Amino acid sequence: MRTSQSAALQHKTKPTTTDSVKFRDGMIVTAEDLATAQRYPVSLLQTVLRAYFGCGVICGLNLQVKGVPKGQTPWVVTVGSGVAIDCAGWPVELCGPVDLDLSPEACSCDTPPSVVYILIRRITSDEPGHSPCSCSCSCSCSCSSDVDAPQFDCRRTREGVLIQAYGADELRALTDKVCRRPADDGKTPSLCDAWNTCSSCGCGDSWILLGSVEMTEKGIGDTPDQSGRPRANPIAALCENVERRLSALESRDAAAAPQPAAGNH
Repeated sequence: MRTSQSAALQHKTKPTTTDSVKFRDGMIVTAEDLATAQRYPVSLLQTVLRAYFGCGVICGLNLQVKGVPKGQTPWVVTVGSGVAIDCAGWPVELCGPVDLDLSPEACSCDTPPSVVYILIRRITSDEPGHSPCSCSCSCSCSCSSDVDAPQFDCRRTREGVLIQAYGADELRALTDKVCRRPADDGKTPSLCDAWNTCSSCGCGDSWILLGSVEMTEKGIGDTPDQSGRPRANPIAALCENVERRLSALESRDAAAAPQPAAGNH
C-alpha cells in the first residue's frame, strides 16, 4: 500500500522593525541593551500608529498670514499649535504658535521663490545631565573630588520640532522624505482605499507638508494653500472622502439632467 506524502511548501522568515532584549541572571547589561528594551514598547506603538493613522496632520498646525498695520508689507506666516504623525509613527507636537519671517534678504542677489512651502518634522538632541558624575547626586557629592571614583555621563534625549520654509527646487530635492497628499489623478477614490495600503517602514528624516504661500513684491498672499497637506485623522479623512464623492456624484447628476428645450419658459 502506497502512502501519499504532501509536498513540502515553501516558507520564509523576515525580521520586523521591532527588536527586544531577553535578560538573564548574570548577564552583563550594556547601555545599548537598556536602550533597546526601552525602545521595544515604543516601536510597537509606532507600528500601530503608522498603520492606522498613516502620516500627516491630526489636528491644528494651520497656516495664517500675520496681520500688519496699514501700509506695511506682510512677510510673516504663523504656524498654529497642533499634532501630526510622521511616516515613522512618531508624534510631532507643536505646543504653541511659531512665526516664520519670509522677508527677502536685502543684500541677496538671488531671486526669491514665487511659492514657499512650509514643512515640519520631529528632531531630537542629546543633552548632558545636570551633574557630570551622577544622575542624582548634588554638586557636593564625593565623586566630584575623587578622581578614582567612577564618572557617569547621564544624557537625556530632548524632543523638538523643526519648522522650515523651502522653495520648489528644494522641496523636489527632498523627494520621498516629505509626507504630502497624493496628487489628484482625476479618479474618484474609494472610501476604503486608505485601509488597503500601508505606508513604508523606513523613510529617514520625515517632513510633513503643512502648506504653501505665494510671494509677491507686496508680500505674502492673503490665504495660504493647505490643500497639499496630508490628513492623519481618520474621521477627517473619511469626511473629506465623503464630501469629494458626494461632489462628484452631484456633478455627474447635473451633467446627466435633461436640459430644457430652447424657447420653453
